[in-house]
Amino acid sequence: MSDDLQDWQEAPVRRKGPPKWMIFTGCGCLLPGFFLVALAAWGMQFFGTATSPRVAYESLAQNLPYDETLKGRPTGVPDDPETRVLESHEAPEFELVFGAEIPFSGGVALYNFVRGAKVVGDETVFQDDALVATITKVPTSQSDDVMQSRVEGDVGEQFQLEVQGETLSGFRYAALTSDIVVAFPRGKAEVKGPGVSLMLRSDVAQDPDDPDSKLFDVIVMLQRPSEAGAPITDEELLHFLAPFHIGPAR
Repeated sequence: MSDDLQDWQEAPVRRKGPPKWMIFTGCGCLLPGFFLVALAAWGMQFFGTATSPRVAYESLAQNLPYDETLKGRPTGVPDDPETRVLESHEAPEFELVFGAEIPFSGGVALYNFVRGAKVVGDETVFQDDALVATITKVPTSQSDDVMQSRVEGDVGEQFQLEVQGETLSGFRYAALTSDIVVAFPRGKAEVKGPGVSLMLRSDVAQDPDDPDSKLFDVIVMLQRPSEAGAPITDEELLHFLAPFHIGPAR
């Protein structure tokens, strides 16, 4: 037996791991599960932040300025950053229940207000005077679709309303449909009832210093959460919009 043959026979045998195709196939089976878990965790974190009044009001101020009266009557107590309530204000007439710019949307923002709603068990209950309001910031090219996107076969009746010295245009509808969050994560509801949509701001540049900046519109929708409800009046719409900075005659 030659020395070379003896060295070959005495050399330790290398144990091979699983084929690379098997590793990647196994990871491929696991990745969707990890992705779904991460997506669910991210979604819970996003909604948890968007339903925090402090964060929601800060986001709203960047897209539609408002008076502090929107938050309710001041209490003189400083806010505690560790809580999800505003200690500095009493509960407002219209509660901001959700507010944020939507990630990966190109700048779309959504703000939901409710009046006269509460959660009993896992069910959302509305009082007789309940109202639901949604303020949306969307690209100008999509605003027409948004103003009529929650209407089923109803083209709406056009109208104009003077708000703080500014003449605004909108539509009245027999029924609008909206999904709202009253109390995260338990209180959710789809509501349908008479409503209006109104264009509050048009062609607002995302970056005023950039002549090629993307343009946005700001739209409000106000509706009743019951199909049997009465149409929204101009007075109700003006009352809701009173704290916001819309026109020059404030």
